[in-house]
Amino acid sequence: MTRRSRVGAGLAAIVLALAAVSAAAPIAGAQSAGSGAVSVTIGDVDVSPANPTTGTQVLITPSINNSGSASGSARVNEVTLRGDGLLATEDSLGRLGAGDSIEVPLSSTFTEPGDHQLSVHVRGLNPDGSVFYVQRSVYVTVDDRTSDVGVSARTTATNGSTDIQATITQYGTIPIKSGELQVVSDGRIVERAPVANVSESDSANVTFDGASIPSGELVIRGEYTLDDEHSTHTTNTTLTYQPQRSADVALTGVEASGGGTTYTISGDAANLGSADAASVRVNAVGDGLSANGGYFVGKIETSEFATFDMTVQADSAVDEIPITVNYSADGQRYSDVVTVDVSGASSGSATSPERAPGQQQKRAPSPSNGASGGGLPLFKIGGAVAVIAIVVVVVRRWRNP
Repeated sequence: MTRRSRVGAGLAAIVLALAAVSAAAPIAGAQSAGSGAVSVTIGDVDVSPANPTTGTQVLITPSINNSGSASGSARVNEVTLRGDGLLATEDSLGRLGAGDSIEVPLSSTFTEPGDHQLSVHVRGLNPDGSVFYVQRSVYVTVDDRTSDVGVSARTTATNGSTDIQATITQYGTIPIKSGELQVVSDGRIVERAPVANVSESDSANVTFDGASIPSGELVIRGEYTLDDEHSTHTTNTTLTYQPQRSADVALTGVEASGGGTTYTISGDAANLGSADAASVRVNAVGDGLSANGGYFVGKIETSEFATFDMTVQADSAVDEIPITVNYSADGQRYSDVVTVDVSGASSGSATSPERAPGQQQKRAPSPSNGASGGGLPLFKIGGAVAVIAIVVVVVRRWRNP
């Protein structure tokens, strides 16, 4: 083979290699089979939802644009979405005038999580009648479809009132479409509030007014439906609810005297709360006990106390007497029971009554009478000492004139 023929063969091989590389590379711009320039391009591509999951429908919507400098309208014959094969297609989309655009939604579903490389293809006719073909790559990350919904609740105190704050959280990848949070007491729904559109790793909070919720063991329940589902799911948590009282009356400094079947119980009723307590009444309760309606204290302002003294008749000797404290505050009625030990009542011993759950044992200040402990007063002792001293002096002078 001559030198010229070898050079010609080498050039032919280079041309064939360049053609192969060009055919294998993705088409980033426009190609035209006609003589006119391609005026149609693919603009932004929207993926919805932004974080798709396996098994759910994903909309991939490209914007097809015709240049404002185009010599005329272009016909869009077909728009396709490809991945591992043909995923979706739309055809006969009409003409695009110069400067016009159209959005074409393409739907697909993915069964495998991970990163997916897709491509949007557009075919049609240029204004001069020549064929154009453009494409654009699209990258979609698909998460595994999981649901892990949790409900939590806690009490909050503000200005003397107690509320319940409940939270529902989706720890998985499937958004919560709609539902509600419920407060359940003794199997009955006492409060409820709607929730909706809780996305993955997100939460929704609801605050319930505690004034209408009874104290005790509560169930905070979440009922909800997930995106692309129609069935209802349920999850819940429990909460021990002890609302803060605006007024809080406690019995302090209680003493009992008497014995047999008649006892006298006295002490202080102290308001430890932040609001005035009205219609305060102290009474004895229990079979075989009577206090003639109890002792009506009346109103006790916040941080103040009032004394009480009542006589209790018993059918037989007892060691303990249950005492009720009834009062109202901010339109709510309260009733507590404390137990007074009267086993040593004959000696007038003081007692320390038990408080209701959630209350603190405090002693209200008692008025001081300025008295010291038992025994003779100091001024009497001093007078006796002075008299004895005078007698001693007189006797000594009489014996020694």
